[in-house]
Amino acid sequence: MRWGVGCFAGFQLSCERPGPGWSDMNDNDAAERRGMVQSPSEKLPGAIPPDNIELPALKSPPVRMDRDRRLLNVLVARGVLSQDEMEAAYEAVQAQGVDLESLLLDTYHVAKSDFGAALSEYFSCPFLAYDERAVLEVALLKNLRIEYLRKSAWIPIKRQGTVVEILRTDPQDLDKDPDIRRTFPRLTIRVVVGLRCDLDKWLLLATEQSARGAIADILGELVHEVWNEADGSVQQITEHDSAIVRLANQLIAEADRLGASDIHIEPYSTGRDTTVRFRVDGTCFPYMKIPSGYRRAVVSRIKIMANLDIAERRKPQDGKIRYRLAKDRDLELRVATLPTAGENEDVTLRLLTAKTPMPLEAMEFMPGVLETVKELVERPQGI
Repeated sequence: MRWGVGCFAGFQLSCERPGPGWSDMNDNDAAERRGMVQSPSEKLPGAIPPDNIELPALKSPPVRMDRDRRLLNVLVARGVLSQDEMEAAYEAVQAQGVDLESLLLDTYHVAKSDFGAALSEYFSCPFLAYDERAVLEVALLKNLRIEYLRKSAWIPIKRQGTVVEILRTDPQDLDKDPDIRRTFPRLTIRVVVGLRCDLDKWLLLATEQSARGAIADILGELVHEVWNEADGSVQQITEHDSAIVRLANQLIAEADRLGASDIHIEPYSTGRDTTVRFRVDGTCFPYMKIPSGYRRAVVSRIKIMANLDIAERRKPQDGKIRYRLAKDRDLELRVATLPTAGENEDVTLRLLTAKTPMPLEAMEFMPGVLETVKELVERPQGI
């Protein structure tokens, strides 16, 4: 089966079982050598190597140059670039070998949305912009290495029934098609195109969400624990329990992902579930409920993270949490506790993201406007 150079909105996978002459070194072994799967014990179930795939030759520079030229023509037709800018950009790509995407975004300040629309028109498939609030299906990445996905420039986004959505930076790179079909056998692949500069962001988002774990899974662990609160006997769940620790971390990570400014934890009397509310854009809404038996463990865990006295429940307390979201991203939270009826405590966390200032070059100013702004801010007497 041989593909054309266009990108289809979807195609049905079909794999034929190889005949008796198939050698011991099959496609899964080759994929493992390339670093696609993690280990022999984690090979993908049901992946049957087709015997009629002919891999095309590597894309030659003339083919890439022709693609860049066509993309530039699309941008000119859309009014994003002038004819002179197109010729200058193509000359830079041809003579200096610079990457077209980086050149257009950094030098010509083409908006990502405009360049994405041009990619969508050229490849005939939808464009998917990076969204830090997106929820990826981390189960799709279970047997895939992040290093392999970065090198191959594709990542699975979500699955709906028998359709898997794959983001690719170059849908015309036919060398990756066998690996994708082998990873998701007997499923329909829907291809969307994305920017190469956003691929690392997608991979980081997938890594973070995979490490966090799902709140539903954590609560599922909790409901299987035995908690006897009626007679005040042994309490099996404390603030040091691994499920409680992961639940507190997940609440903070989810609040940041949704853009919440505040987290409200509101315990009630025995028998009523603890309500967790997020405040997003000024609107406070219920996010989840925690079983009543774990209300004090969750509150105590938050107080430990904020270096507060967990034994003191009769006085208000204030503190702060320094939370590491990613390798190079920290989150600061201000914590306030308030005693309520039944020896419970309400907890409010204010999220203060420690983000670095955005440089002027990243604000997509026109070149002339950018130079004017720089000239004004450098004046000794001010603007």
